[in-house]
Amino acid sequence: MIGIPVSQIVIGTLFLNQCTIQRMIPIFLVVWGSFGVFKTLLSTGERVRNHVRKNEGEDDKEKNAKPNPLDGLISVFLFAWFIAGNYWIFSVYTTVNTVDSTSALYCHGTLYYFAFWMTIAMYILIGVAILIACCCCFVCCCCCGKKGSADIEK
Repeated sequence: MIGIPVSQIVIGTLFLNQCTIQRMIPIFLVVWGSFGVFKTLLSTGERVRNHVRKNEGEDDKEKNAKPNPLDGLISVFLFAWFIAGNYWIFSVYTTVNTVDSTSALYCHGTLYYFAFWMTIAMYILIGVAILIACCCCFVCCCCCGKKGSADIEK
């Protein structure tokens, strides 16, 4: 899970000054990756702490069930940052030049296409998650519907 955010940091840092058409694209990747790493480490630390509590007999479900407010704050920030990144990436899509580094419309191909496809991948993941949720709801409705109709027939 940490590989993708680290790759965002690396690509953004390597090509930090190589996107004159939209200087925020490499910064977007570095910040997105940095907060992604931080969120992953925070979640991992939380899981480890809960596991240690459970092994020590401190299985206090109330403590384990409490959401971390910092995690929620980071999620809100990442969502807003993702929206901003969409603007920076897609607003230059039709005019970006990935070949001529002297052009004012230049953005290094690796940087631009990495940012572009990372953003598209997020939309694909969101779509798949929604599809899975809809399938789960459909299965639940079918199961509950059959159980409910069986109860009515009795």
